[in-house]
Amino acid sequence: MRPSQLLLLTLALVLLSSIIMIGDKCIPNVCLHKCLALGAARGNCIEGPACNCDFCGPNAPPPSIVQ
Repeated sequence: MRPSQLLLLTLALVLLSSIIMIGDKCIPNVCLHKCLALGAARGNCIEGPACNCDFCGPNAPPPSIVQ
């Protein structure tokens, strides 16, 4: 690969990691908001930068009937 191609690839990876928030610490309120927006019942931060969305459980709405 040429140096210019390596530079473009590196730039693309950095932009992608900032978009999907790789390496960012999980913020409980942001995690909850994103999970609720996805239709989950709740969202919890787990060890590290991960956000865990729960789509079922006692606070989840009943599943929709597929026809």
